[in-house]
Amino acid sequence: MREIKFKAQNENGTWVFFSIWGINPPLNREKFKNLCEFTGKYDMHGDEIYEGDIIKYVDEFEGEKSYGIVTFGTYDLGCNMGEYQYVVHGWYALLIPGSEDELMRSEILTKEMIEGNVTIEGNRWDNPELLKEDE
Repeated sequence: MREIKFKAQNENGTWVFFSIWGINPPLNREKFKNLCEFTGKYDMHGDEIYEGDIIKYVDEFEGEKSYGIVTFGTYDLGCNMGEYQYVVHGWYALLIPGSEDELMRSEILTKEMIEGNVTIEGNRWDNPELLKEDE
């Protein structure tokens, strides 16, 4: 079972990491923003992946880069010729448009995240430029 941990930005914009166990006194929610939960997954360097992180996957054969944002929720993968409906509920990587690999899809990027084949490039609050498509 994964450890339930979070990170949040304090008033100065510094990221503070904590577990829900042993918070004494309780957190003052007004002093923190951008609360992110730990996914239980790690990148290629052993760094913890949190909600809102921007991850990068590099195809080992083609060298093309794909970027995604780590999200929690329900993602509809579509259906298989009308036979099955594929839905992911939980942590997934939503592909950021403009990635080099035109064949990359969110479900493949999510698989690579689960397997630890990605690197963390930043997050949606500190690095909003990573969310924009290449011009």
